[in-house]
Amino acid sequence: RLPLSSFLGTFAAMLEGLRGRSREWFGESFERNTFGWIVMLSILFSIEICVLIWLCTRWPKRTKALEVDWTQDLDVLELDVPLPEDATSRDVTIRFMPTTLHVSIKGARKPAFDSVKLLRPVVPDECNWQLWPVAPVEPGTKRTVKITLVKAKEAHWPRLLEDEDGKVKKS
Repeated sequence: RLPLSSFLGTFAAMLEGLRGRSREWFGESFERNTFGWIVMLSILFSIEICVLIWLCTRWPKRTKALEVDWTQDLDVLELDVPLPEDATSRDVTIRFMPTTLHVSIKGARKPAFDSVKLLRPVVPDECNWQLWPVAPVEPGTKRTVKITLVKAKEAHWPRLLEDEDGKVKKS
């Protein structure tokens, strides 16, 4: 990111340079010339618009936090991860590990779960996933990836992730 103080310093230097150039272009009487000021202000305005457009294209875009619904029994956790409309099962990659979960969906800006640390261990060989609803659906129907995690020890989990700030909504 470009610090604001650096940007303002650069802009002030550019303005002073433009002021010096304006004397060359319009002569010494430029500062008393209304037309000259209008031209200079329109040039500055154009530069400002270009800089703003440049900053807007480079600024990191905020993405909405992914809301994942989850429920649990004593031995199983079920997660519902939203799926983009045009995604298929080939677009979904899920890796189960005893204490971490990785879920990525092709076409999404970032992985749904990028190797997040689960609160407690699961049994990776017994975990699975499927698209829901399974049958071909009508356009506009919201689909999810339904993930089933089998707990290593039967217990109630107060939260899904080890990290307290995990952006996961409990149903």
